[in-house]
Amino acid sequence: RLFVAATWQSLRFVEARVRRQGEFQSLPEGEVNQRVVTEREKFKSQTEFFFGIHANDPKFDDFDRPTSIWRLALVVGGREYAPREVKRIGRASMDMRATYPYMDVFWVAYAVRFDAVLPPGQPAVLKVASTLGQAQLSYQAE
Repeated sequence: RLFVAATWQSLRFVEARVRRQGEFQSLPEGEVNQRVVTEREKFKSQTEFFFGIHANDPKFDDFDRPTSIWRLALVVGGREYAPREVKRIGRASMDMRATYPYMDVFWVAYAVRFDAVLPPGQPAVLKVASTLGQAQLSYQAE
């Protein structure tokens, strides 16, 4: 009924993502470095996941709605955090797919933000659950 995948926007990943985008767009090194600094600041006080889904039935693609059937949670150190924000980015594009290859043609992307910051060396689990099914995506903080 639903396929999910997520990429944790760790500081190392964010830098690699920004540098790769800079290569794709042939950006000057100074501009790429400024974008890296801006992105690092953005993720200093939060944990964000690039979250992709494909629902066989579009009515179940409602992660950003207050009445969503889905529950998202981040588990770190035995404590569970609810997302501060779930923002729909939109349908997969070629640009997205260059960085997130699991984003197939009919997938939809979301930014899922948590106030929690993952401590180095700490495992974390992103939970996705509803009456339709459950998934637990595991991560290891750098």
